[in-house]
Amino acid sequence: MPKARFKTWLFKIAANYCLNEIRRSKSRPRFIAPFDLNEAGFIAIAPDTCDPGKALETKELGCAVRRAIANLPEKQRIAVLLQRYDGFSYQEISRILGCSVPAVEALLQLARQSLKKQLIPYL
Repeated sequence: MPKARFKTWLFKIAANYCLNEIRRSKSRPRFIAPFDLNEAGFIAIAPDTCDPGKALETKELGCAVRRAIANLPEKQRIAVLLQRYDGFSYQEISRILGCSVPAVEALLQLARQSLKKQLIPYL
């Protein structure tokens, strides 16, 4: 009987593959701001009635969040993305990252503190 769900196992393989690619290329992955995507996953085009000031603020915030996440250490970044954007539980993240649940909690806490420091000018 399997101990982990298929989804967890698949993400573990995908995460390892991505980490290997990042290490090989020595570059950071590029992120697309969630604000720039519409429901279908395409880059959204704002209507003419959109407030340009608000659009600029939203775009700046999205860029700042992307930069802040990209600046996190590798395991913290993966834990944040898996928990926040993919909806994984701490248990699933611990299996994917190969660490304990308390270690995942610590990674996420450190990531939150770092993101708060980086994003304080925007809050």
